[in-house]
Amino acid sequence: SSSTDMARSGGGSLVGLRVVVVLVAFTLTLKPTAESLNQFMEGPVPIEFIIGGNPTSPTALPWQAFIQIKRTNGDWNCGGSLLKMKWILSAAHCFVQTKSTPAGVPNGYEITTTRMFIHVGVQDTNKLGSPVQSQVITENIGSHLRIHSQFNRNADLNNDIALIELAKEFILHPNVIPITLGTGSDAEPGKYLRASGFGRTVPSGTPTNILQSVSGLRLFNSSECEEYFQPLRYTFTDSMLCTINYKKGACQGDSGGAVITGEKGKSDGPPWVQIGIVSWGLPTCEDSNTGLVPLVVVNIQKFRQYIYEIIDVAEAPPLPSGPPTPTPPDPHWCSFVDASTKCSTLRVALECQQLCTG
Repeated sequence: SSSTDMARSGGGSLVGLRVVVVLVAFTLTLKPTAESLNQFMEGPVPIEFIIGGNPTSPTALPWQAFIQIKRTNGDWNCGGSLLKMKWILSAAHCFVQTKSTPAGVPNGYEITTTRMFIHVGVQDTNKLGSPVQSQVITENIGSHLRIHSQFNRNADLNNDIALIELAKEFILHPNVIPITLGTGSDAEPGKYLRASGFGRTVPSGTPTNILQSVSGLRLFNSSECEEYFQPLRYTFTDSMLCTINYKKGACQGDSGGAVITGEKGKSDGPPWVQIGIVSWGLPTCEDSNTGLVPLVVVNIQKFRQYIYEIIDVAEAPPLPSGPPTPTPPDPHWCSFVDASTKCSTLRVALECQQLCTG
């Protein structure tokens, strides 16, 4: 996301995120210090970049979306994830602006997006040609963009979720594969997560154009998250998850990106499932006194039914007039799956084994 958006940390504003890494044992008490209380009273901020992460190939994270957003109040970049082949999951705050009453009191939000460029399969944001797949949406933005009706842009970024319906499906490719949404058991405390995106690699640095990811982000339970954020006067709700790590996490930058976990709750999968959406963090990213970096993400489990209801209604086919005609599998995809021997481990939306073997 734009550094301008992330800098809006005054008067209870929020900041979107990206990520931080240093290999140090996590032995610190999860308590904000008196210094950090003063430091962070400005309010949470939407996240904008991955700090201390590692360059990553799009084949490792083929659902990663890079979204360039033109809004009436400026241009922004956000992350997202590919669902099925015609939907992008992202954060609501990327696409809207706080609405105020004539007296200047915050009162809901309004969609201020006028154009979206959506890219999947990106390694370098300076190189958006083939094999990167891209779409632009310039008309009827409201018909493509679904913002959660209970999204709270003014206070705590609760229900910070958005879906983008693409004009057409992307084409299946080793760099372009949808992610599967996790279930409740995938988001149990103690599991380790991975986040990814584009942007600055240090809080005060300039943006990088290379896809970055960071792993080993430990998932905490709700009571620990509430205990950490309550003194900071940030509202942590049951629609959120949090990680709090030493010198490692997300910081102002890639709001909307997928937070994933691997098989058996490890952050070095595959197979991968998405359990969260990068949402918000602290204005200074890291507590300078303790080195702790908290990251709050949308809890996908709370929105699975909401997501699938939107997709299923939009994609519901007309009633058939006769028996359905079977669609033959794509030979290119089947040969790719066979060659990669990943059909049993790639947890993608389509059942590739059944598709390819009949």
